[in-house]
Amino acid sequence: MLEAGKGPVHIAAAVPVKVGKTAVSRNAMRRKVYEAVQPLLSDLKDGLDIILFAKTINMTVVALISNDLKSLFVKAAILR
Repeated sequence: MLEAGKGPVHIAAAVPVKVGKTAVSRNAMRRKVYEAVQPLLSDLKDGLDIILFAKTINMTVVALISNDLKSLFVKAAILR
């Protein structure tokens, strides 16, 4: 991760085949990650490029994913 600079925040989500066997399930998980990140975007420092890798199959509740991401972002000190 690079230092926060100027410009928009870029976020990518990756879901490996090990987590979701079909492209449909991987895309659904990826969409849930993007949905969970959406409310946190305004709180992130400018100019960040973030890649998120899904590690578990249990990604069903967007609120839980959002809470996990928020705690991760706080640990990484990338929230304003």
